[in-house]
Amino acid sequence: MHTVSLIGAPTDVGASVRGAGMGPDALRVAGIAEALRAHGLQVIDRGNLSGPPNPWNPPVSGIRHLPEVVAWNRVVFGAVSTTLAMEQVPLLMGGDHCLAIGSISAVARHCRQHHKNLRVVWLDAHTDVNTEAISPSGNIHRKPVYCLLGHGPA
Repeated sequence: MHTVSLIGAPTDVGASVRGAGMGPDALRVAGIAEALRAHGLQVIDRGNLSGPPNPWNPPVSGIRHLPEVVAWNRVVFGAVSTTLAMEQVPLLMGGDHCLAIGSISAVARHCRQHHKNLRVVWLDAHTDVNTEAISPSGNIHRKPVYCLLGHGPA
């Protein structure tokens, strides 16, 4: 039996509207753990991660909330890495799309360490490969794939 670790990341720091931060608790209320157990999976709910609040500031050099986005992604990276080290399947419940930077980076490192290929299927209403030039809002939730491809802020 596979073990799935639910990891909540309640933030909307990479977005410009409120709401995404309610995602983890909404999924819990909707019965995500019970649905996974019904498919024969063992589920451990690791609770919600903590990170900085959304300061709701305008963009700086074309990017909004970079220090906060970095902090959240470091926390996500650590939680996903720990879960993978325990040979469990991490199920990150966000939060806005910026969290993909930390979660996919952790999976990429795990794959590299275990000589496995990384494959990502990105299903979304848009590609999230936006640059500062085509996404003037500065919201990093529109840019995680761009960052994961090695572009964006250092």
